[in-house]
Amino acid sequence: MRRIIAMLLIGCCVQSYAQMTIFTDSQQVEQGETFTADVKVTGFNNIVSMQFSMSWDADVLELIGVENFELEGVRDDRFGLFIDGLRFAWIDDNLSGVTVEDSTTIFSVKLKALSVDDVSSIEITDAPAVIEVVDVNENFLSVTTEGGTITVGEGSTT
Repeated sequence: MRRIIAMLLIGCCVQSYAQMTIFTDSQQVEQGETFTADVKVTGFNNIVSMQFSMSWDADVLELIGVENFELEGVRDDRFGLFIDGLRFAWIDDNLSGVTVEDSTTIFSVKLKALSVDDVSSIEITDAPAVIEVVDVNENFLSVTTEGGTITVGEGSTT
């Protein structure tokens, strides 16, 4: 009986430290160039739902759309698109839990670079949609986010 209780306590503690990362890479692009910013994940194990927001400087980057839906169940109606960002909400339709390999692209944001020699961060944020990731056991996971920087043209080294 003590062994079972100990195993349950260990399992509980491990689950509470489960962590997932949502990130996008930095890029250098040219003015007028249309490009994609891939949104990737690590630690995506037995996940049943996820939501978050993204933002960028609309004076530097123009949203063209979303594409490259690599996560099962991602489709156009999972997004709210705005001039300076987007809102994303996804649920595993089967509620069985989805696992993907680390650094899998779950979708891509298609953008156009507007101004020359400028920089915009692409941030994964909690406004307007709060960042939430839930696993198959209904645990809310700790989430780390890593935004990318888009440099248009030569950029600055300072």
